[in-house]
Amino acid sequence: MELNGAQLTVSLPYPSFAHGLGAILDEDERARVRLVDWSFKDDGPHDVEASEIDMVVLPFHTTADETTEQYVSTRILRSALTAATGARLFQAPSIGVEGLHECIPPGARLGNAAGVMGQPTAELAVTLLLSSARELRAMIEAGDDWANRRTAGIVGSRVLLLGYGGVGTAVERMLAGFEAHLVDGGAGIDAAAPREGRPASPRTTNSL
Repeated sequence: MELNGAQLTVSLPYPSFAHGLGAILDEDERARVRLVDWSFKDDGPHDVEASEIDMVVLPFHTTADETTEQYVSTRILRSALTAATGARLFQAPSIGVEGLHECIPPGARLGNAAGVMGQPTAELAVTLLLSSARELRAMIEAGDDWANRRTAGIVGSRVLLLGYGGVGTAVERMLAGFEAHLVDGGAGIDAAAPREGRPASPRTTNSL
């Protein structure tokens, strides 16, 4: 982390974030970075005025009106962040930033966590794909009425991938173990180089 010499005040929504960030800062950086708690589930940041914060790391959010145990409503964020007049960078811990642009002050920058959450998001996508292909929901709903039937699965099947960003690329790597044939359904097609073990396929610049 490069600092310009002045102290930087960063608010973090979870203690685990503070622990992780503190572990990678060297002694000089720790002296110049002030980490404060702001969970957005109480009145405001701890031990500092919101206007003194330079960078706000946002909590996981929801566009629903009500805050839950794991997600803070953008309605709450919009109201609270009006006081963060000195912050120029707002960092989301998720890939999706739906509803967040309306929450941050004009002129500030909003970042997402594509490089952090790509793998877990791809894992969830493949989990849901397997669940759907193997009809797990129907099995669960059947309860004790077990019906012995075969399901398609995804081994050797053709899988349509809509979008080829970081998540789509991670999904492709995970599906390689199932020997699935990947079909890129994006509209933007270019001449992609062949990948090891399979022929070239179209690519799109859209993100999944």
